[in-house]
Amino acid sequence: MSNSVNKEMLLSELLAGIADVSPSKDVPIKGISEYSDDVEKGDLFIALGLKDYSQVAIQRGAAVILCAFGSATSQKHANTSVPIIMCKNLSDQVNEIIHRFYANETNQINTIAITGTDGKSSVAHLVAQALENSGDICGLIGTLGYGCLKDLSESTHTTPPRSRLAKEYAKFNQIGCHFVALEASSHGIH
Repeated sequence: MSNSVNKEMLLSELLAGIADVSPSKDVPIKGISEYSDDVEKGDLFIALGLKDYSQVAIQRGAAVILCAFGSATSQKHANTSVPIIMCKNLSDQVNEIIHRFYANETNQINTIAITGTDGKSSVAHLVAQALENSGDICGLIGTLGYGCLKDLSESTHTTPPRSRLAKEYAKFNQIGCHFVALEASSHGIH
């Protein structure tokens, strides 16, 4: 399964009403990442949290860094060649930004979420196998990887961050998945 989604949106369109984008910083965005290790070339990296992982995101190919006004990221990387966009109340805007980019990519997919202390991986794999054996295309998101059973990519989290989850669903939609077996960790649910 390919790592990227076949989608592109201008930054000004994505952030309309959320943050000001000057014409010189209006670049095409190919994905969104909140976790620096998930960044792919052309992504908007949303810099949340206390630690600054923007340099990792830049090295991995981020097209733009979005951060909160006054954050360490906005001050530390002010002279980088990658545009830095500042946003008021960034943490309150993240869901809207992700939804705008991946809006119609996740609506047609049924999710079977498995939670609990032990056995999430086993049950998720059994559900995916049962659906695949019945002729459906089933995606899988969990500890052992993201993708289809025969083509799992390495996972970084049992339940990925919001942007990675939306990106995985967009990929599933592109290949015609109707179901996703999702390991829902307590951290991911939160």
